[in-house]
Amino acid sequence: MMNRIKEIRKQQKVSQDKLANVLNMSRQAISHYERGDREPKLATWQKLADFFGVSVLTLMSDDEQPEVTLKNDVPTEVIYKGKKYKVITNE
Repeated sequence: MMNRIKEIRKQQKVSQDKLANVLNMSRQAISHYERGDREPKLATWQKLADFFGVSVLTLMSDDEQPEVTLKNDVPTEVIYKGKKYKVITNE
């Protein structure tokens, strides 16, 4: 499993069409993300996480665990599958 988008979507009984409509993207994009054919940008990960009410790390998780860099106990960067993501907060 590349990520948990499909698993969590199905747990919450949400169709790909509904998720795509709510997030203003195509159903095909959702399908590509679920299959791991494409990697969502961090902003898209955050939209998905907000919609499902889970953390980005929960959605990204699979057998490979992301490496999180903390500064003052606040995540500042995530490295996942060799890609670096900056963490943007409102604080």
